[in-house]
Amino acid sequence: AMCLLEAAGFRIRRSVIFESPRVGNAEFAAVFDKIFSRQIPVYRITYGLDPVPHLPPKGLLGYTHVNYEVYYKPSGEYNICDKQEDKRCANRYNWLETLPFAGQHCQTPLALEGDICSCPVSEDEVSSSRTEVLV
Repeated sequence: AMCLLEAAGFRIRRSVIFESPRVGNAEFAAVFDKIFSRQIPVYRITYGLDPVPHLPPKGLLGYTHVNYEVYYKPSGEYNICDKQEDKRCANRYNWLETLPFAGQHCQTPLALEGDICSCPVSEDEVSSSRTEVLV
C-alpha cells in the first residue's frame, strides 16, 4: 500500500509497521528500502516470539523482510537492526520455535490497549469524523 500511495504522489513521512510477515522477494525489499529509506526510515516493530514475522518461512520462494527492524524483548529491552533478516532481532528464532505462540500475535504491550489487531476507536468516533479521500 505504501508503494502505491507513493506512486500516486503522496509522500509517506513516517511509518511504523507492527509484526508484519515477509511480503516480497529481495528485489521488492531493495526497491522498498530505496524509496522509504530517507531521513525517517520505516520501522518494522517485532515483539517476543510472535510467529507472524517469520512467515512465510525464510528461504521459501525468496521472501525477505524490508529494513529496518526494532525488536522488543518481553523485558522491554530492544535492538535496532539495520540489516535484513538480522539475527539480533526477531530472526534470533526460527519459525518452528515461534509456532506455539501463534495465539499471542495480537497481544503486545507496545500497542494502544495492548492489541494490534483491533482499533481502539469506537464506531461513533469513526462516523462523526469520517472524511473522503480520493486516491
